[in-house]
Amino acid sequence: MVNYRDLCSQILDIDGIVFAGVITMDGSVLFSGYKKDTNLKLSADDALKSMFKAAIQMGTRMELLDNFGWIKYACAEYGTISEYTIPLDRTETLLCVFKDNSKMKSSDDMLEQIFAIINKQTAD
Repeated sequence: MVNYRDLCSQILDIDGIVFAGVITMDGSVLFSGYKKDTNLKLSADDALKSMFKAAIQMGTRMELLDNFGWIKYACAEYGTISEYTIPLDRTETLLCVFKDNSKMKSSDDMLEQIFAIINKQTAD
């Protein structure tokens, strides 16, 4: 079983990540962590609100699985931050991650690091 505290803690160690949280599709927050030493105007409350909205949006995407296959991740890019929603399993659990766009230009390396952490956590 995945330890969501450890998962989020490891993801928050990635440079440029400012928030990591796990939520179920029905809106239960299982864990969330927020990097306090950021200059972004992302409050913990805004991050949690966004997690709830991400769960709703992911639910609407699930309707397309038969046509397109499983969802790897979904992204919303704003001026100062980007939000990534990543299904942790094929049922109910989502990882939500926010990155500071001023500290990290490329998302490819970040996503590679996140998926490596997820794979290690789910393999244990």
